Amino acid sequence: MWGTGSNKDKSIEKAVNDILKSRARSRIYIYLLRKNGARSEEIIKGTRLHPSTVRETLSKMYDLKLIYREK
Repeated sequence: MWGTGSNKDKSIEKAVNDILKSRARSRIYIYLLRKNGARSEEIIKGTRLHPSTVRETLSKMYDLKLIYREK
């Protein structure tokens, strides 16, 4: 998903990055939109971000009410 994206994908990621002010947040947010939700392990594999980065970013995004959790 990352690394071989089209120009459209890159422009979407840049726009979301400009709004969320974080590369990690934007990658996770776009991944969640495309997959219609995911578990942290799936996000780690799909975004190729470090596990601690994903978990910390998910927690911050939840606190900011950018995402919600289902158990």
